[in-house]
Amino acid sequence: MIIAGYPGSIAGAWQQAGRSGRADNPSLSILVASSNPLDQYLALYPEYLFNSNPESALIDPDNLLIALNHIKCSAYEIPFEDSDYYGNFSHTQTMELLDLLERINNVYEARRVRSI
Repeated sequence: MIIAGYPGSIAGAWQQAGRSGRADNPSLSILVASSNPLDQYLALYPEYLFNSNPESALIDPDNLLIALNHIKCSAYEIPFEDSDYYGNFSHTQTMELLDLLERINNVYEARRVRSI
């Protein structure tokens, strides 16, 4: 796997490098540094990439855009039933979000449960 420039995070670099090998198969990933200052820093100090932990992912699960996408994924995995709720959202709020997703054709109601 050739990575053209530092992707901007340690987690992103490892995620891209991980695409080149699966299971016990050997693989090789090469980061080709550009003139970008971060790329140049990593070219001089590669141990930063290899010895640092990936960044922590921080999200706000109550963010409406994030919640809508998570609800869509949840509905795909296991359809919502009439008594269900999602995360910190009340049952009423969850049903309102599902109704919205149904109106824009992102989910549909099937046999009294909602699925994607």
